[in-house]
Amino acid sequence: QSGPARRQCRCTGTALNVALGMLEATFAQSSVRIMLVAGGPCNVGPGMVVGEELAETIRSHLDLQKDTPNARHTKKAIAFYGTMASRAVAAGFAVDVFACSLDQVGLHEMRVLSQKTGGYMIMSDSFSLHVFKETFRKVFDCDEAGYLQIGFNAKTEVLTSREFKCCGAIGGLSSLNKKGPCVAETEIGVGGTCKWIVGSLDKNTTIAFYFDMMRQQADATPAPKQSFLQFQTHYLHPSGRKRLRVTTVSKQYSGPGKNDIAMGFD
Repeated sequence: QSGPARRQCRCTGTALNVALGMLEATFAQSSVRIMLVAGGPCNVGPGMVVGEELAETIRSHLDLQKDTPNARHTKKAIAFYGTMASRAVAAGFAVDVFACSLDQVGLHEMRVLSQKTGGYMIMSDSFSLHVFKETFRKVFDCDEAGYLQIGFNAKTEVLTSREFKCCGAIGGLSSLNKKGPCVAETEIGVGGTCKWIVGSLDKNTTIAFYFDMMRQQADATPAPKQSFLQFQTHYLHPSGRKRLRVTTVSKQYSGPGKNDIAMGFD
């Protein structure tokens, strides 16, 4: 029950769990995105970040640092949303979070949903403001053929020549734990793999890949040669077709004392 001294009941975590379960059973590995619209903090059931009583204030960053009673729900909520994110990744889904409220809604706990799946995360004061309206509308922008300008269930793999090893990637993605000779021991971001999954891609998606140069090659390159980095991205087009985009970057090496180096300067 809600009243003057109680918050409106919100079972956001339960709703997300139900939506995810239904889509897992019907459209796993398909073109799917879950859009979570939150108008306040979850205070009932799994994923709750605050109680129903208004006398209980929602946790602050200081509460998280000092582990005060106000932050007692945080660890359980983070674990719950982390599990939801892992399930979405396994099914190839993207999860968006649209949080519109003057008060906090628990993005600290829910951010893993977008971070792991490549979904959108938008925060605004109200659903009536243009920030929410314009962003929500852009999700459904179509090209000249009438298709959404989004790629779904994308898998990106990095291939390198022996001069390079991949340390990892930073962005809205998750590891597919694919090992190989091009995987570096040093991990940056989501590392330890050469293949990642991104639930949703658009023209503004940005992912940073980090590479390490093999020491013997960095110290002295014995002879001119070509090295390469290749990115292979498989994704589902809104038309239902599978597409592959390949981008290859090649780099030529020059030995010490070669005039080829001088040609690289203006």
